This record gives sequence, structure tokens and C-alpha cells, in this order.
Amino acid sequence: TASASFELFQNKPNPFSEETIIGFNLSESSNATLSFHDVNGRLLTRINKNFNKGYNELKVSSEELNAQGLIYYQINTNEHTATKHMIILK
Repeated sequence: TASASFELFQNKPNPFSEETIIGFNLSESSNATLSFHDVNGRLLTRINKNFNKGYNELKVSSEELNAQGLIYYQINTNEHTATKHMIILK
């Protein structure tokens, strides 16, 4: 559903072992960066793309992150930042 507000949703499924989906709303079409960090703050990967206004989804695989356990994911736009966490089971 399109929405005029910014929001980062919890990934689904969580925990996961192979793939997960991260959903988020953007208040306007813009470039956004999703970054993934382990509990020590080490950057695992960063995805930078242009996204549409409203609801967007991004599929992420555990292979891309090459990690397990608790992972923090953060979305940054020019106007907003939000952070959540996920659990990868191996």
C-alpha cells in the first residue's frame, strides 16, 4: 500500500536461514541505502538504489550477508534513518 509516511518494517521471516524480505515505506521517490552490520558494528554489505514513493521490498539472502546470529539493518535517505535487527540461523 502506498503511504505518505516513512517506515522501516521488520524483516519476514525472522529468524531466517536462506532469504528474508525487508519492507519499507518512503514518503517520496528517492535514493536509499540499506546497510547491514554485525553486533560488533562491522559492515557486512550495503545496498544503494533508487526506490519509489510508498511501499518497497528488498529480498536479502544469508549468502549476501555471510554472517549468522544478530544482524542490524538500517535504511538511510536524505530525510530519514531507521534501524531494526534480524536473526540469521545457519
